[in-house]
Amino acid sequence: MKTGRTLQDLAGELERQIDSKRDYKAQTKALEMVTQVVRADDGKPATEVRFAPKTGTAFPEVPLTPWAHGQVAQDLGIPKPYYDRMQKDAPHLLAENVNTWLDAENRTRLVRTLDGRARAWLSDRYRPLDNFDLAHVALPILSGLGGIQVESSELTDTRLYIKSRLTREEAGITLTHATAMVKAGRSVSELLGMVVILRNSEVGHGAVGLEFGLWVQGCTNLLISNAALRKYHVGRAGNGNGNEDIEEFLTDETRRLDDRAFWAKFGDTLRGAFAPANFKRMLEKAQAAANTPIESTDLPKVVELTRAQYALTEAEAGGILKYLAQGGDMSQWGLAQAITRTSQDVDGYERATELERLGGAIIELPKAEWTRISEGGQ
Repeated sequence: MKTGRTLQDLAGELERQIDSKRDYKAQTKALEMVTQVVRADDGKPATEVRFAPKTGTAFPEVPLTPWAHGQVAQDLGIPKPYYDRMQKDAPHLLAENVNTWLDAENRTRLVRTLDGRARAWLSDRYRPLDNFDLAHVALPILSGLGGIQVESSELTDTRLYIKSRLTREEAGITLTHATAMVKAGRSVSELLGMVVILRNSEVGHGAVGLEFGLWVQGCTNLLISNAALRKYHVGRAGNGNGNEDIEEFLTDETRRLDDRAFWAKFGDTLRGAFAPANFKRMLEKAQAAANTPIESTDLPKVVELTRAQYALTEAEAGGILKYLAQGGDMSQWGLAQAITRTSQDVDGYERATELERLGGAIIELPKAEWTRISEGGQ
Protein backbone atom coordinates (compact mmCIF):
# COMPACT_ATOMS: atom_id res chain seq x y z
CA MET A 1 0.00 0.00 0.00
CA LYS A 2 1.08 3.60 -0.46
CA THR A 3 2.40 5.09 2.77
CA GLY A 4 1.05 8.64 2.40
CA ARG A 5 1.76 11.05 5.24
CA THR A 6 3.25 10.40 8.64
CA LEU A 7 0.83 10.74 11.54
CA GLN A 8 2.74 13.83 12.66
CA ASP A 9 2.31 15.44 9.25
CA LEU A 10 -1.37 14.45 9.16
CA ALA A 11 -2.06 15.92 12.59
CA GLY A 12 -0.24 19.12 11.69
CA GLU A 13 -2.22 19.59 8.49
CA LEU A 14 -5.55 18.91 10.22
CA GLU A 15 -4.65 21.50 12.86
CA ARG A 16 -3.69 23.99 10.17
CA GLN A 17 -6.92 23.53 8.29
CA ILE A 18 -9.01 24.38 11.34
CA ASP A 19 -7.89 28.00 11.07
CA SER A 20 -8.19 28.15 7.29
CA LYS A 21 -11.53 26.55 6.47
CA ARG A 22 -14.84 28.37 6.51
CA ASP A 23 -18.40 27.25 5.74
CA TYR A 24 -21.10 29.52 4.30
CA LYS A 25 -24.80 29.02 3.78
CA ALA A 26 -25.87 31.01 0.73
CA GLN A 27 -28.90 31.64 -1.41
CA THR A 28 -27.95 30.98 -5.01
CA LYS A 29 -29.59 34.25 -6.10
CA ALA A 30 -27.18 36.12 -3.83
CA LEU A 31 -24.10 34.65 -5.56
CA GLU A 32 -22.64 35.18 -8.99
CA MET A 33 -19.78 33.74 -11.00
CA VAL A 34 -17.28 36.36 -12.11
CA THR A 35 -14.11 36.26 -14.19
CA GLN A 36 -10.71 37.42 -13.04
CA VAL A 37 -7.41 37.69 -14.94
CA VAL A 38 -4.68 35.86 -13.00
CA ARG A 39 -1.14 34.69 -13.63
CA ALA A 40 -1.05 31.02 -14.59
CA ASP A 41 1.63 28.51 -13.52
CA ASP A 42 3.57 29.19 -16.72
CA GLY A 43 3.67 32.90 -15.92
CA LYS A 44 1.21 33.86 -18.63
CA PRO A 45 -2.09 35.65 -17.92
CA ALA A 46 -5.20 33.46 -17.75
CA THR A 47 -8.88 34.07 -17.04
CA GLU A 48 -10.19 32.39 -13.91
CA VAL A 49 -13.81 32.04 -12.80
CA ARG A 50 -14.76 32.73 -9.19
CA PHE A 51 -17.80 32.94 -6.96
CA ALA A 52 -18.55 36.35 -5.51
CA PRO A 53 -21.41 37.84 -3.45
CA LYS A 54 -23.89 40.12 -5.16
CA THR A 55 -24.67 41.84 -1.88
CA GLY A 56 -23.01 42.14 1.50
CA THR A 57 -19.50 41.10 2.50
CA ALA A 58 -20.05 37.88 4.47
CA PHE A 59 -19.13 35.67 1.52
CA PRO A 60 -15.62 36.17 0.09
CA GLU A 61 -14.73 36.14 -3.60
CA VAL A 62 -13.17 32.71 -4.14
CA PRO A 63 -11.94 30.51 -7.00
CA LEU A 64 -13.20 26.93 -7.14
CA THR A 65 -11.35 23.63 -6.85
CA PRO A 66 -11.85 21.08 -9.64
CA TRP A 67 -14.07 19.04 -7.29
CA ALA A 68 -16.30 22.03 -6.55
CA HIS A 69 -16.56 22.83 -10.27
CA GLY A 70 -17.85 19.31 -10.83
CA GLN A 71 -20.43 19.68 -8.07
CA VAL A 72 -21.67 23.00 -9.51
CA ALA A 73 -21.99 21.46 -12.97
CA GLN A 74 -23.97 18.53 -11.65
CA ASP A 75 -26.19 20.66 -9.41
CA LEU A 76 -27.09 23.10 -12.20
CA GLY A 77 -27.56 20.39 -14.81
CA ILE A 78 -24.74 21.56 -17.08
CA PRO A 79 -23.06 18.59 -18.82
CA LYS A 80 -19.55 18.25 -17.40
CA PRO A 81 -17.72 18.04 -20.77
CA TYR A 82 -19.42 21.27 -21.89
CA TYR A 83 -18.75 22.90 -18.51
CA ASP A 84 -15.06 21.99 -18.78
CA ARG A 85 -14.84 23.28 -22.35
CA MET A 86 -16.36 26.62 -21.37
CA GLN A 87 -14.05 26.89 -18.36
CA LYS A 88 -11.02 26.36 -20.59
CA ASP A 89 -11.99 28.20 -23.79
CA ALA A 90 -14.81 30.60 -22.88
CA PRO A 91 -14.84 31.45 -19.15
CA HIS A 92 -17.16 34.43 -19.71
CA LEU A 93 -19.69 32.09 -21.32
CA LEU A 94 -19.37 29.72 -18.36
CA ALA A 95 -20.08 32.59 -15.96
CA GLU A 96 -23.12 33.59 -17.99
CA ASN A 97 -24.47 30.03 -17.98
CA VAL A 98 -23.89 29.50 -14.28
CA ASN A 99 -25.39 32.87 -13.30
CA THR A 100 -28.51 32.19 -15.34
CA TRP A 101 -29.18 28.99 -13.44
CA LEU A 102 -28.16 30.38 -10.05
CA ASP A 103 -30.87 33.01 -10.43
CA ALA A 104 -33.42 30.52 -11.75
CA GLU A 105 -32.83 27.91 -9.03
CA ASN A 106 -32.94 30.23 -5.99
CA ARG A 107 -31.98 27.53 -3.50
CA THR A 108 -29.82 27.43 -0.40
CA ARG A 109 -26.39 25.89 -0.73
CA LEU A 110 -23.57 25.11 1.69
CA VAL A 111 -20.26 26.36 0.31
CA ARG A 112 -17.17 24.99 2.06
CA THR A 113 -13.93 26.93 1.63
CA LEU A 114 -10.31 26.18 2.49
CA ASP A 115 -7.24 28.32 1.91
CA GLY A 116 -9.34 30.91 0.11
CA ARG A 117 -10.87 28.45 -2.39
CA ALA A 118 -14.38 27.02 -2.65
CA ARG A 119 -13.73 23.30 -2.20
CA ALA A 120 -17.35 22.05 -2.09
CA TRP A 121 -20.81 23.09 -3.30
CA LEU A 122 -23.37 21.12 -1.28
CA SER A 123 -27.00 20.91 -0.25
CA ASP A 124 -27.86 22.85 2.89
CA ARG A 125 -28.89 19.46 4.33
CA TYR A 126 -25.29 18.30 4.20
CA ARG A 127 -24.04 17.45 7.69
CA PRO A 128 -20.40 18.34 8.24
CA LEU A 129 -18.55 15.50 9.94
CA ASP A 130 -15.03 16.81 9.91
CA ASN A 131 -11.69 15.08 9.50
CA PHE A 132 -10.26 16.62 12.67
CA ASP A 133 -13.11 15.15 14.72
CA LEU A 134 -12.57 11.68 13.23
CA ALA A 135 -8.84 11.79 13.96
CA HIS A 136 -9.48 13.23 17.45
CA VAL A 137 -11.70 10.23 18.25
CA ALA A 138 -9.86 7.48 16.36
CA LEU A 139 -6.16 8.02 17.09
CA PRO A 140 -6.38 7.79 20.91
CA ILE A 141 -8.49 4.64 20.58
CA LEU A 142 -6.00 3.01 18.21
CA SER A 143 -3.15 3.94 20.52
CA GLY A 144 -5.00 2.65 23.58
CA LEU A 145 -5.90 -0.73 22.09
CA GLY A 146 -2.26 -1.77 21.89
CA GLY A 147 -0.78 -3.90 19.16
CA ILE A 148 -2.15 -1.55 16.49
CA GLN A 149 0.14 0.16 13.99
CA VAL A 150 -0.96 2.89 11.58
CA GLU A 151 0.56 1.70 8.30
CA SER A 152 -0.69 4.51 6.09
CA SER A 153 -2.56 7.80 6.34
CA GLU A 154 -3.33 10.52 3.83
CA LEU A 155 -5.34 13.67 3.40
CA THR A 156 -6.23 14.17 -0.26
CA ASP A 157 -8.23 16.99 -1.82
CA THR A 158 -11.42 15.06 -1.18
CA ARG A 159 -10.84 12.44 1.53
CA LEU A 160 -9.04 11.47 4.75
CA TYR A 161 -7.69 7.93 5.14
CA ILE A 162 -6.21 6.15 8.17
CA LYS A 163 -5.19 2.50 7.61
CA SER A 164 -4.23 0.58 10.77
CA ARG A 165 -2.87 -2.98 11.09
CA LEU A 166 -3.23 -5.46 13.93
CA THR A 167 0.28 -6.51 14.97
CA ARG A 168 -0.42 -8.77 17.95
CA GLU A 169 -1.84 -12.24 18.45
CA GLU A 170 -5.52 -12.14 19.24
CA ALA A 171 -7.64 -14.95 20.71
CA GLY A 172 -5.79 -17.81 19.03
CA ILE A 173 -5.70 -16.23 15.55
CA THR A 174 -2.17 -15.07 14.86
CA LEU A 175 -0.79 -12.86 12.17
CA THR A 176 1.42 -15.79 11.10
CA HIS A 177 -1.75 -17.76 10.40
CA ALA A 178 -0.90 -20.00 7.42
CA THR A 179 -3.79 -20.04 4.94
CA ALA A 180 -3.51 -22.92 2.47
CA MET A 181 -3.40 -21.42 -1.00
CA VAL A 182 -3.92 -23.54 -4.08
CA LYS A 183 -1.37 -22.47 -6.65
CA ALA A 184 -0.74 -24.59 -9.74
CA GLY A 185 -1.77 -27.74 -7.89
CA ARG A 186 0.54 -27.31 -4.92
CA SER A 187 -0.07 -25.98 -1.43
CA VAL A 188 1.71 -22.84 -0.27
CA SER A 189 1.31 -20.46 2.65
CA GLU A 190 0.76 -16.75 2.74
CA LEU A 191 0.83 -14.65 5.87
CA LEU A 192 -2.21 -12.47 6.30
CA GLY A 193 -2.86 -9.62 8.70
CA MET A 194 -5.96 -7.61 9.55
CA VAL A 195 -6.33 -3.94 8.67
CA VAL A 196 -9.06 -1.44 9.55
CA ILE A 197 -9.47 1.49 7.18
CA LEU A 198 -11.08 4.74 8.34
CA ARG A 199 -12.18 7.29 5.76
CA ASN A 200 -14.12 10.53 5.57
CA SER A 201 -14.89 13.30 3.12
CA GLU A 202 -15.62 16.88 4.09
CA VAL A 203 -16.63 17.79 0.52
CA GLY A 204 -19.36 15.30 -0.35
CA HIS A 205 -17.16 12.57 -1.82
CA GLY A 206 -18.69 9.68 0.09
CA ALA A 207 -19.69 8.76 3.61
CA VAL A 208 -17.63 8.58 6.75
CA GLY A 209 -16.81 4.91 6.99
CA LEU A 210 -14.93 2.02 8.54
CA GLU A 211 -13.84 -0.91 6.38
CA PHE A 212 -11.96 -4.15 6.92
CA GLY A 213 -8.92 -5.22 4.97
CA LEU A 214 -6.36 -8.01 4.61
CA TRP A 215 -2.66 -7.16 4.56
CA VAL A 216 -0.37 -9.63 2.84
CA GLN A 217 2.88 -9.61 4.76
CA GLY A 218 6.11 -9.45 2.82
CA CYS A 219 4.68 -7.68 -0.24
CA THR A 220 2.55 -5.16 1.75
CA ASN A 221 -0.46 -5.62 -0.52
CA LEU A 222 -3.70 -4.37 0.99
CA LEU A 223 -7.08 -5.74 0.00
CA ILE A 224 -10.12 -3.84 1.30
CA SER A 225 -13.18 -5.95 2.03
CA ASN A 226 -16.71 -5.10 3.14
CA ALA A 227 -17.76 -1.87 4.83
CA ALA A 228 -18.49 -2.10 8.56
CA LEU A 229 -19.93 1.37 9.08
CA ARG A 230 -21.20 4.00 6.67
CA LYS A 231 -22.75 7.30 7.70
CA TYR A 232 -23.77 9.76 5.04
CA HIS A 233 -23.40 13.47 5.66
CA VAL A 234 -27.12 14.22 5.60
CA GLY A 235 -28.88 16.15 8.31
CA ARG A 236 -31.57 18.72 8.76
CA ALA A 237 -31.87 21.80 6.61
CA GLY A 238 -29.95 24.94 7.44
CA ASN A 239 -30.12 26.59 10.83
CA GLY A 240 -30.46 30.20 9.72
CA ASN A 241 -33.51 32.35 10.35
CA GLY A 242 -34.15 32.75 6.62
CA ASN A 243 -33.65 36.51 6.65
CA GLU A 244 -30.10 36.61 5.30
CA ASP A 245 -29.05 35.69 1.79
CA ILE A 246 -25.53 34.74 2.86
CA GLU A 247 -24.28 33.83 6.32
CA GLU A 248 -21.40 31.89 7.77
CA PHE A 249 -22.61 28.37 8.53
CA LEU A 250 -22.58 27.77 12.30
CA THR A 251 -23.55 24.61 14.18
CA ASP A 252 -26.37 24.78 16.73
CA GLU A 253 -26.52 22.94 20.02
CA THR A 254 -28.72 20.17 18.68
CA ARG A 255 -26.28 19.36 15.90
CA ARG A 256 -23.39 19.38 18.34
CA LEU A 257 -25.25 16.84 20.49
CA ASP A 258 -26.03 14.73 17.43
CA ASP A 259 -22.38 14.83 16.39
CA ARG A 260 -21.25 13.86 19.87
CA ALA A 261 -23.55 10.84 19.82
CA PHE A 262 -22.36 9.84 16.36
CA TRP A 263 -18.66 10.03 17.23
CA ALA A 264 -19.32 8.04 20.40
CA LYS A 265 -20.93 5.31 18.28
CA PHE A 266 -18.06 5.53 15.82
CA GLY A 267 -15.57 5.03 18.66
CA ASP A 268 -17.43 1.98 19.95
CA THR A 269 -17.48 0.49 16.46
CA LEU A 270 -13.74 1.09 16.07
CA ARG A 271 -12.98 -0.57 19.41
CA GLY A 272 -14.79 -3.70 18.29
CA ALA A 273 -13.48 -3.69 14.73
CA PHE A 274 -10.37 -5.77 15.46
CA ALA A 275 -12.39 -8.63 16.94
CA PRO A 276 -11.11 -12.12 16.00
CA ALA A 277 -14.47 -12.98 14.41
CA ASN A 278 -14.02 -10.21 11.83
CA PHE A 279 -10.52 -11.45 10.96
CA LYS A 280 -11.79 -15.02 10.73
CA ARG A 281 -14.53 -14.08 8.25
CA MET A 282 -12.01 -12.35 6.00
CA LEU A 283 -9.62 -15.30 6.16
CA GLU A 284 -12.45 -17.61 5.13
CA LYS A 285 -13.18 -15.41 2.10
CA ALA A 286 -9.49 -15.44 1.17
CA GLN A 287 -9.34 -19.22 1.55
CA ALA A 288 -12.43 -19.71 -0.62
CA ALA A 289 -10.99 -17.40 -3.30
CA ALA A 290 -7.65 -19.22 -3.21
CA ASN A 291 -9.46 -22.49 -3.91
CA THR A 292 -11.44 -21.03 -6.83
CA PRO A 293 -9.30 -21.36 -9.95
CA ILE A 294 -9.18 -19.22 -13.06
CA GLU A 295 -10.58 -21.63 -15.64
CA SER A 296 -9.35 -19.96 -18.82
CA THR A 297 -5.76 -20.25 -19.98
CA ASP A 298 -6.21 -16.97 -21.89
CA LEU A 299 -5.01 -14.61 -19.14
CA PRO A 300 -5.10 -11.48 -21.35
CA LYS A 301 -8.80 -12.16 -21.98
CA VAL A 302 -9.48 -12.64 -18.26
CA VAL A 303 -7.75 -9.33 -17.47
CA GLU A 304 -9.52 -7.59 -20.36
CA LEU A 305 -12.92 -8.65 -18.99
CA THR A 306 -11.87 -7.36 -15.58
CA ARG A 307 -10.70 -4.08 -17.13
CA ALA A 308 -13.99 -3.60 -18.98
CA GLN A 309 -16.16 -4.38 -15.96
CA TYR A 310 -14.32 -2.04 -13.60
CA ALA A 311 -13.26 0.75 -15.99
CA LEU A 312 -9.54 0.15 -15.51
CA THR A 313 -6.99 1.98 -17.62
CA GLU A 314 -4.83 0.15 -20.13
CA ALA A 315 -1.78 0.75 -17.96
CA GLU A 316 -3.54 -0.70 -14.91
CA ALA A 317 -4.68 -3.73 -16.91
CA GLY A 318 -1.12 -4.23 -18.12
CA GLY A 319 0.16 -4.18 -14.56
CA ILE A 320 -2.47 -6.67 -13.43
CA LEU A 321 -1.57 -9.06 -16.25
CA LYS A 322 2.14 -8.75 -15.44
CA TYR A 323 1.71 -9.45 -11.72
CA LEU A 324 -0.80 -12.23 -12.31
CA ALA A 325 1.63 -14.02 -14.63
CA GLN A 326 4.61 -13.39 -12.36
CA GLY A 327 2.80 -14.60 -9.27
CA GLY A 328 1.71 -17.82 -10.89
CA ASP A 329 -1.42 -18.00 -8.72
CA MET A 330 -4.18 -18.73 -11.24
CA SER A 331 -7.05 -18.32 -8.80
CA GLN A 332 -9.60 -15.74 -7.73
CA TRP A 333 -7.22 -14.81 -4.92
CA GLY A 334 -4.34 -14.51 -7.36
CA LEU A 335 -6.28 -12.06 -9.54
CA ALA A 336 -7.21 -10.00 -6.47
CA GLN A 337 -3.56 -9.90 -5.39
CA ALA A 338 -2.43 -8.84 -8.86
CA ILE A 339 -4.86 -5.93 -8.67
CA THR A 340 -3.74 -4.81 -5.22
CA ARG A 341 -0.08 -5.13 -6.22
CA THR A 342 -0.80 -2.87 -9.22
CA SER A 343 -2.28 -0.30 -6.84
CA GLN A 344 1.22 0.43 -5.57
CA ASP A 345 2.32 1.55 -9.03
CA VAL A 346 -0.47 4.02 -9.87
CA ASP A 347 -0.27 7.76 -9.36
CA GLY A 348 -2.37 9.15 -6.54
CA TYR A 349 -3.43 7.81 -3.17
CA GLU A 350 -7.12 7.91 -4.07
CA ARG A 351 -6.72 5.69 -7.11
CA ALA A 352 -4.47 3.29 -5.21
CA THR A 353 -7.16 2.89 -2.56
CA GLU A 354 -9.82 2.32 -5.22
CA LEU A 355 -7.75 -0.57 -6.59
CA GLU A 356 -7.27 -1.97 -3.08
CA ARG A 357 -11.06 -1.93 -2.74
CA LEU A 358 -11.41 -3.58 -6.15
CA GLY A 359 -9.21 -6.41 -4.90
CA GLY A 360 -11.76 -6.98 -2.14
CA ALA A 361 -14.62 -6.83 -4.63
CA ILE A 362 -13.00 -9.57 -6.72
CA ILE A 363 -12.96 -12.13 -3.91
CA GLU A 364 -16.59 -11.27 -3.09
CA LEU A 365 -17.91 -11.54 -6.65
CA PRO A 366 -21.16 -13.50 -7.08
CA LYS A 367 -20.53 -16.89 -8.61
CA ALA A 368 -22.06 -16.03 -12.00
CA GLU A 369 -19.93 -12.89 -12.39
CA TRP A 370 -16.75 -14.69 -11.38
CA THR A 371 -17.50 -17.55 -13.79
CA ARG A 372 -17.84 -15.13 -16.71
CA ILE A 373 -14.46 -13.54 -15.96
CA SER A 374 -12.75 -16.79 -15.01
CA GLU A 375 -13.82 -18.56 -18.20
CA GLY A 376 -12.75 -15.65 -20.37
CA GLY A 377 -16.30 -14.83 -21.43
CA GLN A 378 -16.91 -18.30 -22.88
